[in-house]
Formats: sequence, structure tokens, C-alpha cells
Amino acid sequence: MMSGMNHLTPNLDTRALHGHALTPDRTHHTRRQSHARPRMNMNMNMMKKLLQLWLLAVILVMPGWARATCTGGTAGGGGALNLGTFNQNASIGALTSQPSQAIAVTFNPPLNCTPGTTLRILGGGDASGPYNGPPAPNNQINAYPTSVPGLWLQVVLTADTGGQNAGSSVSVSGSVSQLWITNAAILKNGSFSVGTFSGNFYMYIYDEANNPILAPFIRPINGTVASATCTVTTPSIAVSLGAIPLSQFTGVGATSQPSQSFNIQLQCSGQVPAQMILYTLTDQTDPTNVGPWLNLTPGSTAQDLGIQVQTSGGYLVGYGPDSSVVNNTNQQFGSWVQAGGGMVTIPLTARYIQTGSSVRAGSANGQATFTMSYQ
Repeated sequence: MMSGMNHLTPNLDTRALHGHALTPDRTHHTRRQSHARPRMNMNMNMMKKLLQLWLLAVILVMPGWARATCTGGTAGGGGALNLGTFNQNASIGALTSQPSQAIAVTFNPPLNCTPGTTLRILGGGDASGPYNGPPAPNNQINAYPTSVPGLWLQVVLTADTGGQNAGSSVSVSGSVSQLWITNAAILKNGSFSVGTFSGNFYMYIYDEANNPILAPFIRPINGTVASATCTVTTPSIAVSLGAIPLSQFTGVGATSQPSQSFNIQLQCSGQVPAQMILYTLTDQTDPTNVGPWLNLTPGSTAQDLGIQVQTSGGYLVGYGPDSSVVNNTNQQFGSWVQAGGGMVTIPLTARYIQTGSSVRAGSANGQATFTMSYQ
């Protein structure tokens, strides 16, 4: 409570016819007309024939230059694609921490592609055709389901001709002996059981006229799901910002000094590869807040102030919904968890910021929650 001494006592809980003159000799004029008409008809017939021949020539010539595609080539590929080990508790739509795997599709003999041919890849589905259902979890692009329930693969197409990679398509020309499909597994939901899994991934490659070049290419997949968890060892953190003189608040945007440090600590365990810990701070006074400062609680008596939180690198932490979904608004990178787990510390700092022109002394408290996700 600030009075007299003008200080703050805070607490922070964390998309026509030309008219021709008629001649007097109408009979002579009529005879002239009778001789002229056959010549006109003959000329018109010649034009029609020429026009028909010209159109026919166009029809015969067009396919040779308008259709860009690949012919020939017999595809083959290696054995099963091992997706490695990933966390059973990874967030919906999270990419696994495994390095991208390269699927080599070899053509022997090679494909023969006309210049400017664009090949595109579709995936998922089954032997009858590619997947044509709802979008991937978290709207991940170029992602398709496998035969393993809940497991999707995100794919990128490249070629050995040095074609320009456009994610789900590639421009090729001439002889193509290999296409490379790189991918990373993503999770649809958290229903995976701990242990090993196996299944198939179907891939289809078409030219721009939707002619199948490779339909389908089936690749066996396998991998392991492991359990890994992190427990917050600092479930409630009280950060005291101290008694701040009003003189520090000289206009909107002014901040208090010094900032106060605090840590969020986690204890992680489980035999999974190194993975990221992501977190979101949610404003408990206004859960819809996606701004860069925390609102004061209703019980605070101070006015025109907010609380900023910064990372150890000095970046402001914005606020977002209480959700662990990947790419949640203002989701932040916290730390890496090494294989096997261990203690994780996320260092942060807090300070006041002036949000209005009429700062008033008094108590200035804020309350935020911390939501964690794995990737």
C-alpha cells in the first residue's frame, strides 16, 4: 500500500454495307450481282477450308508444347523408415524432436521430364488413393496421416536435378533418377501407448495435369513411443518488485528499475531424445489478454500500471490463452530437456510499466499462470 512515501508494494503470482449509289441501269446492275455472288461464295468456301486447316494444325501442334510431364521410369526405394523415439506426452500437432528422415525414391530407368515440369506430392490415404479428409492437426502444411492412428508425416519434395523446392512440389527437367522426400513425424493426439509401433505411409506424385507419376509409393514405418514428463517444482512463485518511487514513471512506456529476477523450475524424467519445453503465461485478471504486460488485479489500488515479464535475453513475454497446443498465441521457448531428463530452469525477470498518463500510488499486484508443452 502506497501512501505518504509514494511507493508501490507489489506482488506477482505467476489468411454495314457501304451504301453504294444505285446505277440507273438496274438490269445491268442485277446481272453484275449474279456474276459476283459465285465468286464471293467460292472465296468464302476457300476461307472456311483454310480456317479449318489452320485450326486442325493448332490442335495437332498444341500437345507437343503445352503438356509438361514425365514418362518412363520404374520406381523403387529402401526399407522401413525408422522414426525413432518420441514423447507420448508431446502436444497435439507437435513435430517430434527427431531429425528429418530422407526417403529416396529411385527411378531405374530414370524418368524423362519435359522442361518446366512441376511434380507435386500428396500422401496418406491407402492403396486406392491419397488422403482427402480434414486438415492436419494444428493445420500443419504438407502433412498426411499414416496407417498408425494419430501419427502423421509432414513431407517436402526435392529432386536430384537441382529443381527448385517449393515444399509440396518441385520443378524438374530432363532425366530424373531420384526424388527425395524428407519428413518429420507429427502427433495428432495423445492416445499413443508406450512401446513400439509399425505401419505404412502411402505417397502419390503427380504432374501439373494431375497425371500420376508415382501412385502409390508405399513406405513401411516404425518407431518407439516413450513416456516422459516434467513436474513443476515451483508451483507458486511470489515476486516482490519492491517499493518504487513515482518519480520513475515519467510517461507512458516508462519502466521501473531495477527488474526483479525469478525462476520457473521443472524436474523432467523419461528416456526420450532431447526436446523443447515451451510455455505460455496467462493473465488471470483478463485471460483474453495477448498484450505485452500483465494487468493489475482488481484488488490493487495503484492506477495506470502493468507488469512486464522478460526472458533472460531481454525479450518481452506476451500473454496468451491457457493452452498447451503448439503455436499457441505468445507461446515461448523455455529450455531444452536433454535425453534422460533432469532439472530445467527457465530464468525470467519482472518490472512495472506505465500504461496511462495518471499513475496513482498504491498496491500494484498481478497474477499469471504458467502452461507448459513439449515439442
